[in-house]
Amino acid sequence: MSTDPAVAFYTARLDEDERTARRIQATRHGTLIVAPGDGESPPVFEISGGRLLAEVEAKRKLLARHTPEPMNGYDSDVDDPSTYAPGCPACQTGVVQPGDWPCEEMRDLLSVHNTHPHYRDEWRP
Repeated sequence: MSTDPAVAFYTARLDEDERTARRIQATRHGTLIVAPGDGESPPVFEISGGRLLAEVEAKRKLLARHTPEPMNGYDSDVDDPSTYAPGCPACQTGVVQPGDWPCEEMRDLLSVHNTHPHYRDEWRP
């Protein structure tokens, strides 16, 4: 099966996050501090490059478990795998129905990027 658009989209976002994390890690303190520009207020948040890399790795593991595989679809010929539909090996419990892919977990992961120009409406949770 060719690369699924949802998987390709999410992988690209993880690659971007990994590059960001590595840039943060390469800084003097290995952290990024986001603060108001007034010099008086405390930081809004601080994130370490190492933590961000760990989050990317965890998300890659989730993606691996929820990457679609060809499965028997509602209109598939059981004896002809070329007619199978994409389904989630972790979530699919029966015959793949229209709308089963992306699975709920994948839709949740994708939803973080719902303002990205390449995000698709059919991926919404």
